Amino acid sequence: MESGHSTDALPLIALQPVVDAQQGWVAMLLRAEPLPDEAAQRRLFDAAGLADALDGLPCIVPAFGRAVDAPAGGFIHPIPALTATDPAAPAGAAPPECGSGPCLALGVDSFSAFERCRKAGFTWFAGNYALRPMPGMAARNATRHALVLQLLTLIARDADAREMETLIKQDPQLSYQLLRLVNSVAYAPGQRIAGFNQAITMLGRKPMQRWLQLLLYARPDGSDKNALLPRAAMRAALMEALVPADDAALREQAFMVGMFSLLEVLLNEPMAKLLAPLHLSVEVNRALMERGGALGPALRAVEAGDTGEAPLANALAAAGIAHDAWSRALVQACHWAVRVSREA
Repeated sequence: MESGHSTDALPLIALQPVVDAQQGWVAMLLRAEPLPDEAAQRRLFDAAGLADALDGLPCIVPAFGRAVDAPAGGFIHPIPALTATDPAAPAGAAPPECGSGPCLALGVDSFSAFERCRKAGFTWFAGNYALRPMPGMAARNATRHALVLQLLTLIARDADAREMETLIKQDPQLSYQLLRLVNSVAYAPGQRIAGFNQAITMLGRKPMQRWLQLLLYARPDGSDKNALLPRAAMRAALMEALVPADDAALREQAFMVGMFSLLEVLLNEPMAKLLAPLHLSVEVNRALMERGGALGPALRAVEAGDTGEAPLANALAAAGIAHDAWSRALVQACHWAVRVSREA
């Protein structure tokens, strides 16, 4: 697929989740250079399906510290916004013009900045603060994380379902989430589940592996959501979508690379220590440890798009990914990530 600039090509974009004060996913931040005009928006939202993929989430394009007014008939929402480094951000009240609607803080790159902006009256937040280890988070969720990693290890070595059942029964919420998932229409229409062993068998090893990877980022204690969850879900789905559809094995590895790329942040441990007990493939380990192998360059591109801390076009060129292929894969990833993040 070519990355040229035909009239039918999609604009080169990056997407980043926007969250509210409880870390719930409430909107999508769209970055592009240049900003898409109305025709490009229509190709992106209608023809490529981004409007459906967002499933009702507003899409915001910031520029120069404020959200851009959408062209007439466009899809992009104008939201009052200021950068977290702006002198107005840590003030005692929200900036003017917010009214009764949401007020967005951009460039929130630390938990202290998030807290300042929240106290200042901002209600929506975008930035890379979630990619920094949250004080105390790893310790609070250590038991759940250890259990999920044990289950992933059992799946990796094709252990008996009864071994997994024994572990799952140790966590009531994990047990509940497994049964809810299997009882959904997608997996077991009209059937009743008699026990965990049956649930594991019906779900299947690969779907269960994906579900567990996502659950690593879900809060087990009923507190605020984990802002890492939509980021990890987007990375995983995007990595998979960038791999040719006919290479099922590599697509599965790509999904895992994207999902595990934030493990160090989540668990506040070195990646080598976290991966050692999982016995993952060489390709997965190389991508996560060195950004090397078949998947490493694509992961660099995904990280550039997610964080905005490196030029996306350069990362795509290094990975051999065409601009149009990237934007289409991003829409596909968004479609999956929005839905599963609401359920986790």
